[in-house]
Amino acid sequence: GTLMPDGSRWGAFSPSDVHFDDPHSVFASHELEILVSGVRWSEGPMWVSHERALYFDSPIDAKIYKWREGEETSVVASESGGYDGSNVENYSQLFEPGANGMALAGDDVVICQHPTRRVIRMKLDALANMGGAQMCTAAFDIVAEAAANGRPLNAPNDVIVAPNGDIYFTDPVYGF
Repeated sequence: GTLMPDGSRWGAFSPSDVHFDDPHSVFASHELEILVSGVRWSEGPMWVSHERALYFDSPIDAKIYKWREGEETSVVASESGGYDGSNVENYSQLFEPGANGMALAGDDVVICQHPTRRVIRMKLDALANMGGAQMCTAAFDIVAEAAANGRPLNAPNDVIVAPNGDIYFTDPVYGF
């Protein structure tokens, strides 16, 4: 869990803390396994079946991670919110300077970026092979950075891609 200023942990738990009261729940198993620990805040889980890998990000640490069974969890991208050193005012003051939601779109990945206030699309292979480099060095297309009325996006948060390829994302009022 996240370390709080008073030394306590927010969100800390162990598998023995989780209980399933409904024996007919939708879960195939009622056992919980912790795959990764030590990430301050994880978001955007994205399972890539052909890699048998889970990608996820930390909006607080501004990193995108990759987990695969039997391997160390690796950082695939840093500055995941798209910061390039000059494109976000008051960057050092942000609590969540990283990416948030991620979703597969065929061979691409769609990523919500809080600080740059945009939704981007890039090749999954390009993300997988970044080796921890800053996201601003990657090749990507901007999917959205303004609402239909022309107002800049606030803080794109969660995203899904429909079977026909349409992209839906949330843009909550918190953030900017």
